[in-house]
Amino acid sequence: MSIEIQWNEPHPETGEKWYIEARHFAKVWTFYVRYKRRSEWELYRNPSLAMWENVLSTLRRKYTRRDSVEIEDIKHLEKHIKSIRPALLAWEEKKRAKKEAQEQVDETPKDEIDSKVPEIASQ
Repeated sequence: MSIEIQWNEPHPETGEKWYIEARHFAKVWTFYVRYKRRSEWELYRNPSLAMWENVLSTLRRKYTRRDSVEIEDIKHLEKHIKSIRPALLAWEEKKRAKKEAQEQVDETPKDEIDSKVPEIASQ
């Protein structure tokens, strides 16, 4: 049995609205995104922890409504999230640190950068 879950939210980097779909088939979850409502779905290879937790939350709601979700689907996803949580948290922390470092470089005054760059003597 296959399961499809769709939602939209602001993109974490740009803030623009994007559409996300998680598909479950043959015990494999695949994520797709699109940036416009009527565009084609693109494979998304790095779903965040928040995306996984959103899918789990949706599955739990569907289960209580008996909407084609079985308890085994929920247990399997809970186990999967538990196994990947440390790696996802480390990846998200590394990504956040890289973004903060870039922002710090962007905020450095131009005069300070120029003073650190050695002047090249013209020949």
